[in-house]
Amino acid sequence: MWVLDTGHSSYVFGVNERGQLQHAYWGGRLWRDADLAAVHSSAEWASFDGSASTTPGEYAGWGSNMYTEPCLKVTLDDGNRDLVLRYVSHEIHGDSLEVVTKDIQYDLIVHLHYRVYPGAGIIEKHAVIENKTSQPITIESAQAGVWYLPPGDGYRMSYLNGRWAGETQIVQEEIHPGVKVLESRRGTTSHQTNPWFAIDAPEGGGVRASQDHGSVWFGALGWSGSWKFTVEQTPHQQVRVTGGYNTFDFAYRLNPGEKLDTPPFYGGFTGGGFGEASRMLHRFTREFILPGGLAAKPRPVLYNSWEATEFSVDEPGQKALAEKAAKIGVERFVMDDGWFGARNTDHAGLGDWYVNPKKFPHGLQPLIQYVNGLGMDFGIWVEPEMVNPDSDLYRKHPGWAPRTRRKSG
Repeated sequence: MWVLDTGHSSYVFGVNERGQLQHAYWGGRLWRDADLAAVHSSAEWASFDGSASTTPGEYAGWGSNMYTEPCLKVTLDDGNRDLVLRYVSHEIHGDSLEVVTKDIQYDLIVHLHYRVYPGAGIIEKHAVIENKTSQPITIESAQAGVWYLPPGDGYRMSYLNGRWAGETQIVQEEIHPGVKVLESRRGTTSHQTNPWFAIDAPEGGGVRASQDHGSVWFGALGWSGSWKFTVEQTPHQQVRVTGGYNTFDFAYRLNPGEKLDTPPFYGGFTGGGFGEASRMLHRFTREFILPGGLAAKPRPVLYNSWEATEFSVDEPGQKALAEKAAKIGVERFVMDDGWFGARNTDHAGLGDWYVNPKKFPHGLQPLIQYVNGLGMDFGIWVEPEMVNPDSDLYRKHPGWAPRTRRKSG
């Protein structure tokens, strides 16, 4: 068994009598590891259930009679789709653990990586899938991992939803039997749905967690592309959250000798409510995710011109805004959209990254010098990944823009 201790919480899993990795515990910090019993596969409720669905597998492949969301689903070139992973070995280096598993028949290896961040109270997990067979493998689902909550019901999930100009709206709903999918298919993480979750359970008298008290389990996926969370409550009152690459329109060909890394999946637990969960994740992000960590220079106080001017930017107007920004202590002045090309609405001009001569007849240098003279850095808005069909760039190079729609006939 392995006990991952963050100082705030404990995470436990082990190898059961079948040689499979099995989850045992995630929650408040355990004081005596000696009290832990060895993991053992769960009994079937009925002969047709199958232990693959009743046993909380730490990183289960799809096959046999597994009916919950798998962490890994593959199709071998010979048509075999069954995957049963068994423990092979493990190594511990400082705060990091690597557990190696292998399919019972094929040389398909999965390296499970864990890292404990004791000061932050966070655990990181991700998987590396390695093809040591002699045939190509199609990966149909590659998840970073799964988080199990203590068995029971009555859990409530919080997540973030939104749209442009209405981002990160919190949604809370009870978790019921069945599956809830949170995802982005946009090729980006997206503000429509954010790869973050928090789950709380009712305590004495049915009291829910608040900002200041209550048990909260939370997690976030470190990924900027399409992703998916599958939140399940099984018929056996087991809540599990599986997360990783989005399986929609996903088929990754893994040739012999190649590897695929999943994104990192971060998780934490606190008894101090949603406020403490938020602070833990913020502290972790600042120290371990942001470039430079805690030694990085504090981000400057920034003013952005969009709300004041939208597309109506010009040199006199931006100078007037810069004067007001400097008076209130702004450290970086950013001119937003509208300074380039024929950019007067959001339907034209993207891609034409040259200064609009009517708005800035002398170029941007006079404005930049003026802003610097007020004691502020100068910043500018660009969106290089986008292009409008109504732009000089698109008219000159239409083939540079990816398109999915074909002309009929």
